[in-house]
Amino acid sequence: MKKALIMVGTNPDGMGGIARVVKLWMESGLFQEYDIKYLHTTGSPGEWKLFSLFSSLLRFLWYSIVYKSVYIHTASYNSFYRKSIFILLSVLLKKKIVLHIHPSFFFTFINGFNGLKKRFFFSLLNRVDTFVVLTQEMRSNMKSLFPGKPVHLLRNPVSIDAMKNKHDIKREKNTLLFLGWYTQGKGVYDLVDAVSLLATNGCGDIKLDFYGTKGREGLHRYVSEKGLTHCITVNGWADDDQKRDALYKASLFILPSHTEGIPNVILEAMAARAPIISTLVGGLKEVLEDGNTAIIVEPGNPRDLSEKIKFALNDSALRNRIAENAYQSARQLYDLPKIRNDLSRVLKELP
Repeated sequence: MKKALIMVGTNPDGMGGIARVVKLWMESGLFQEYDIKYLHTTGSPGEWKLFSLFSSLLRFLWYSIVYKSVYIHTASYNSFYRKSIFILLSVLLKKKIVLHIHPSFFFTFINGFNGLKKRFFFSLLNRVDTFVVLTQEMRSNMKSLFPGKPVHLLRNPVSIDAMKNKHDIKREKNTLLFLGWYTQGKGVYDLVDAVSLLATNGCGDIKLDFYGTKGREGLHRYVSEKGLTHCITVNGWADDDQKRDALYKASLFILPSHTEGIPNVILEAMAARAPIISTLVGGLKEVLEDGNTAIIVEPGNPRDLSEKIKFALNDSALRNRIAENAYQSARQLYDLPKIRNDLSRVLKELP
């Protein structure tokens, strides 16, 4: 008999990291193997959010008649507050609960609670049966808060097979790439400033392609103010094919984030053998190694970023070496079949 459970998360057709992970699990056949009923608490673009949440709550109650276990994906802030409704219902219905925590700063987030809010949410989290986290640091942090609770380390997956260079794209000279949200915390403005410094210092043939969402107009305005529209393009969100091709075209993939968990896009860059320049924040500390699998820069330091970009563009042997090392690391540690086996061990503990 198949092991069955309800899984709660974001819309798998969405743009965030949880959506990407869930979509990969779905495509791997995991949901059929374990009879997983998936409920998303965020709707499709344009869909009323409260309607999607209410609809999922009704279906959750219906599925709970039969299903004994609940697997909940959460980020912080609004994501956690939405998911706490499902945690509370699962407690009341006496379900086995697995909480999969995605952001590395979740520990800081919940430690910021105080008073009645802290008592309520910590009481709720104490009723969770099993935690799943992305990094060793987060595992240690959660064990310190909830001693005696099982805390499993489960890395984010990447499909090495899906990231193959299907269109035989060739790397272009002096082409930089960023993929992700256009927010201050992702370091996108630092990257624009770094390109501005490079242009001032005689590196006028560099091209930077942005692909992403959230704050596109603001970023485009900043690029215009810097007089860099001739070499920086601010695009919308890239689909899977566009993203893969962009990674194979780029001379360097840049991720200058100020905070991160284990971003899927870093794993995809590793799988596509795109040489990486990145900060070493959050979960990235357990993924990348300076000079071995990436070139590491200081967060919020455009000058350091510009110098590292120039250095890397002038050393093709270095770029090839870190790209190949990163690819081998992705294949050994993050490939979807391996992560699926790791997840299966967690699911087998459920009733």
